[in-house]
Amino acid sequence: MFADRSASALEVVAQRLFDGTLPGRIWKVDLEQAETDPFAGQSFSAIIGFRYLHRPLFPALKNAVAPGGLVVYETFTTQNLRFGRPNSPNFLLQPGELKTIFQDWELIFYFEGVLPNPDRAMARLVARKPG
Repeated sequence: MFADRSASALEVVAQRLFDGTLPGRIWKVDLEQAETDPFAGQSFSAIIGFRYLHRPLFPALKNAVAPGGLVVYETFTTQNLRFGRPNSPNFLLQPGELKTIFQDWELIFYFEGVLPNPDRAMARLVARKPG
């Protein structure tokens, strides 16, 4: 499932789905405006998130992953301030924050640092839910 609040972003994904190059379905949702848990009643074998941070969503995200399932996550850290955008603290992880959020899961991969071309400061994680 591909989730985004942007209809135009989902339209690009939908074209790939319909031409058979990607399996899955699309879900137009604003995860930051949902009045209730947007994942309620759903279970996923994996959730993948890139360049997105809305801290209040993490408990629901973790709950929506099936036991033994994975989270793959990558987003910017506070070190990114020296490179430009994003520059709001709301969109930047503190040092070690992502690792701490998933401290009760099996950590398969973790990276936190600067990546080149273009320069950006990121945290990357692959974690498996216990069970």
